[in-house]
Amino acid sequence: MITTMTTAKFQITDRWTGVVRFECELPAEIAEQNYGSRIGFAIKKALEVGANLADTCLTCADLKGVSLKGVCLKGVNLTHSNLTGACLKSANLTGADLAYSFLKNACLKNACLKGADLEISDLAYSNLTGANLKGAHLKGVYLKGACLKGACLKGAYIRGANFTDACLKGAKW
Repeated sequence: MITTMTTAKFQITDRWTGVVRFECELPAEIAEQNYGSRIGFAIKKALEVGANLADTCLTCADLKGVSLKGVCLKGVNLTHSNLTGACLKSANLTGADLAYSFLKNACLKNACLKGADLEISDLAYSNLTGANLKGAHLKGVYLKGACLKGACLKGAYIRGANFTDACLKGAKW
């Protein structure tokens, strides 16, 4: 029996207008995987060609261990995404929606998260050294063992946040 493998197109859209901002072909082995894997693949392809992902809808993305170092993800919707162990060092996540996401062991050193929504996200053991979390929504965030050395938390909403064993040395409130 001969099995035919086909490819599929995947689109990344603007989170506000729905306009297609990036489109790529998914190899058959990726096209058959879950949505998180498909959008994760598309995001990596978009970054390879320098596509602007600001204000796009990237919900449920599987970006486990991916390097997004210095990338502009301003205003993106990454709710329910898996960024466990990802490198977001110096990334611009101003106004991004990361609610209900997994960022355990992620590197967010010097990342800009001004006004970002991280409600009920898991940032346990993450490195947020020097991160700008000014005005961020951190309700119920799990920050156990996280490093927030020198981080700016001015105006951040922290009700219910868990800072157990977190390093807050030099953090600005």
